Amino acid sequence: MKRVFFIGNRLPVFQVLLSRKSKYHFEQLWVPENSILHRHLPHFDVPYFQFAENENSKAALEKALLAGGYDMVISNGCPFILPVEKIKSTFPDALLINTHPTYLPELKGKTPLNGVLYLDYDFIGATTHFMNAHADEGDIIYQEKVDITPDIDQGLIYFMSFKLEGTVFSSALDLLESGNFMITGNPQQGRGTYFNRRSPLFLPDFNQDSDADIVKKIRSVGINTQGVTIEIHGQRWRLFEADIIYNSWILDNFRNHQPGDLLLEYSNKILVKTREGIVRFSVEKDNL
Repeated sequence: MKRVFFIGNRLPVFQVLLSRKSKYHFEQLWVPENSILHRHLPHFDVPYFQFAENENSKAALEKALLAGGYDMVISNGCPFILPVEKIKSTFPDALLINTHPTYLPELKGKTPLNGVLYLDYDFIGATTHFMNAHADEGDIIYQEKVDITPDIDQGLIYFMSFKLEGTVFSSALDLLESGNFMITGNPQQGRGTYFNRRSPLFLPDFNQDSDADIVKKIRSVGINTQGVTIEIHGQRWRLFEADIIYNSWILDNFRNHQPGDLLLEYSNKILVKTREGIVRFSVEKDNL
């Protein structure tokens, strides 16, 4: 039985390990507080450490990793860059494995999935790979890619990518087990891309951006825990969805307004004048 040091924040990979409990034992389970996995762990009879994303937690995690007592380190959504070279030099027989929610080498990084829509990718994927000194650059054990269509929004991208993580991790374990944990994986091909979510990337510029670019920016953060905050005439709004207004009467009625003007508020929506026309947003008022 392999002793596993697991660090992660999502369910599917954890559930794969749990389904193979005759082969894998959670020696330590480290889970970021308020993560998806943290919220679901009360349903499982598994002891765990919860931690905050700060320097003290990072130091405590590194200390625990360098204390040993495991055969495998499995990462899936760890918020820290792990001391891979220190672990390898101290425990050369330990397997260090990460599962990443994109088709590497595309979209490496801590929060890569917002880059799918922002960078106009027409596919998503997931990859299980060996860890090396460089984040998300280790040799690939197994990966899968799935095409996406225009009806796929940011919430569905998260759902599909995380489900794929469980699929590729399960297949990667199959390969490792059949090869007696001696397989080496395949080097990543090409430099790929990096993407990390930063609020300024998604702020619409009503004087410069095309309507299509404004919609793309908002779609890229289009879930209720993200969005982007803007200020219009002294009121702060959190934007979650956007679409272009094409109706000629509406466009004509507001033709004399300037880009950035708040034209209309109704229900949970606002209309804003742009350099090209009008964009409608789904919003929440931000009273902070």
